[in-house]
Amino acid sequence: SLSVPALAVSVENRFPDKQTYRGFTDVLERDWFYSAVNTCYRVGLMNGTNPGFQPNKVLTAGEVAAIAARIHATVNDAVLPAPSTDPSLPWYQQSMDYLSGLGVSLPDGAKNATRLEFVQMLSAVLTDELLEPINTITALPDTSDAAVLRFYNAGILTGVDDYGTFSGGKTLTRAECAAMVSRIVRTAQRQSFTPADARSFQAAGMEPATVLFSLDAPSPPGSSCPWSWSASAFWRGSAKAAIWTSTGTTSMGT
Repeated sequence: SLSVPALAVSVENRFPDKQTYRGFTDVLERDWFYSAVNTCYRVGLMNGTNPGFQPNKVLTAGEVAAIAARIHATVNDAVLPAPSTDPSLPWYQQSMDYLSGLGVSLPDGAKNATRLEFVQMLSAVLTDELLEPINTITALPDTSDAAVLRFYNAGILTGVDDYGTFSGGKTLTRAECAAMVSRIVRTAQRQSFTPADARSFQAAGMEPATVLFSLDAPSPPGSSCPWSWSASAFWRGSAKAAIWTSTGTTSMGT
């Protein structure tokens, strides 16, 4: 069963440091993800790869399964099965088997994980006590998935724009994964968030990131206008107006 008794200790105590951060050559102290990688390594939820941490590598579903299995085992004081010695099996197979035994729905471990698959797999092993709400978000522009809303309300996610757009079909990097996992295990890192009102877009049948127009062409032959122009206008965090210039460049003003 995925359920556990009510927590008698804090989230931080449920995920104590297990090892000293050893550092990675591709994770520098000035990097935005340094603290998150440091935290995830210390609590034993993310380790490096052979060349380093590979922060820009796209996360696979197998890697998500490994993280989810470690989270569940840590919270429930369980012992994960030892890695298989069968060379024909992927390194994450024991994690997939562990989660499957808990009834967690799993994608193909070899594929790149989508943001939605990442959230659904982790949400399946996280109890409500581990995801206490700090926000009161009831709707998002592009999803009503219950697991996604849990993560937004717990301050784990804030979306890709001011409206809280989730973009569940997109992939995520190992650095982005570390940022979210570190918020799970260290509540001080969680984000308070109130999405901007996207109803005007929804009333028009659009999402906030919809391309409103796209232009890419030189001035017509024989035209007295010397300009060339190229632009795409999006609605993301605020209204943008395209400003054409005689140099052929485009600037975007609010």
